[in-house]
Amino acid sequence: MTTNGEQHNYGMPVHPLCAMLPSMSELEFHDLQESIKKHGLITPVIVHHGELVDGRHRIRACRAAQVEPRSVEWRDVYDGNATVAEWIWAMNERRNLTQEQRVMLRVEAYRFIDLEAAKIKQIAAGKEGGRGHKKNPTQKTAQGLSRRKREPDTRTKIAKEMKVSRHMVQQAIDVKDHQPELAAEVIQGKMPLREAAKQAKPQQSKQPIAFGVSDEWSPALALALIRTAVDKELKKAGMDNLPQIIYILKTIIMGLESMQ
Repeated sequence: MTTNGEQHNYGMPVHPLCAMLPSMSELEFHDLQESIKKHGLITPVIVHHGELVDGRHRIRACRAAQVEPRSVEWRDVYDGNATVAEWIWAMNERRNLTQEQRVMLRVEAYRFIDLEAAKIKQIAAGKEGGRGHKKNPTQKTAQGLSRRKREPDTRTKIAKEMKVSRHMVQQAIDVKDHQPELAAEVIQGKMPLREAAKQAKPQQSKQPIAFGVSDEWSPALALALIRTAVDKELKKAGMDNLPQIIYILKTIIMGLESMQ
């Protein structure tokens, strides 16, 4: 299993969110190893359905100290309603991370929380739709729809929760959506969020795209192009075609801006 760019065999799969967390420093790992040599493993490794959710460094330190690591099932130490990803986030949100690292970690946590919550609902729906129950997965109540419409989007929720700008959260979302392999780099402090977001942003063409605009443009040329476009559209459909005219004007402006 590769975590933090390093290859380690933990004897089991590692939860993807757990694998993204930064590694201990060499000094911290040495201190953990010495503590285990002296006192044994005090805090057991935590697993869930055969997947490691907490204790990567404890496993490695136990092996280095020649101590057999103990493990416990996640549900034996936690009986709340959170998903595994939400629990991992809660256990690590107060780590010594920068604001950018925490925002990127929170965005990734939301992704896994949504996946795990959907899986739980699917399992629950299967049980409810057993013998004697008619399944109707598409049924939606007006109350449910109204509640969903009132819920803020993920960007707004994370920004308010973490007291950061929506722009920073959007940068993290862009990385998750377009360059997911860079998310771990940001979380581990290997790359600034701004740089990762820049790489994740699709490159826009610098070629002129509107109405034959040349590379050598001027305000007079821009005005002439706008007048020509407006006159052309007004002749076609008069004032009823204003939405189309507005769209064309925006296209011209984008074309001019791309050459600056």
